[in-house]
Amino acid sequence: MEKLVPGPTELTAKDSISSKTIINDTIKVENISKQESEKQLKKALEERKINIQKAKKEYTYNFYGIVMQPFKSENKRLSLAAFSNLSFYPYLALLLFFVSTISMLVLSFFERIKAIRILGILNLLLLITSMVLYYASEVIEDLNQIKIGFYVVFINTFLIIIFANRIKTK
Repeated sequence: MEKLVPGPTELTAKDSISSKTIINDTIKVENISKQESEKQLKKALEERKINIQKAKKEYTYNFYGIVMQPFKSENKRLSLAAFSNLSFYPYLALLLFFVSTISMLVLSFFERIKAIRILGILNLLLLITSMVLYYASEVIEDLNQIKIGFYVVFINTFLIIIFANRIKTK
């Protein structure tokens, strides 16, 4: 059973030709039982959970997903048309960062400290370049969008350079 409860105000615009209601504070009130109310609340919460899960799946990427994203086209195959898009180059910097990091790992087993230090410096430059390019291409609109993972990787790479310098001087 629905009731209409008149609100306290009704704003009407009047000009010389006509009068038209702009704001009407009439509120619909439904009389429902407590069980029905709980049922609707439970349904709304379930829908909210589903929407949050869909949003997480759609807008959360791991590093591999971010690096491979510009190469994917509509038909889920790798495409070379990505090179013509200016937003491709920050992704390229991250891909080179990834390859350089793997190279650092391999070189660390052979104790190639000088090469590790050079690749560490290259990694810092690539990381900073990618963030600047993301900001320039308006993928990142505000610096608050950069999450803690970026800072952790940046500090980790910086520490690798420092420790490589210390090991080299010993």
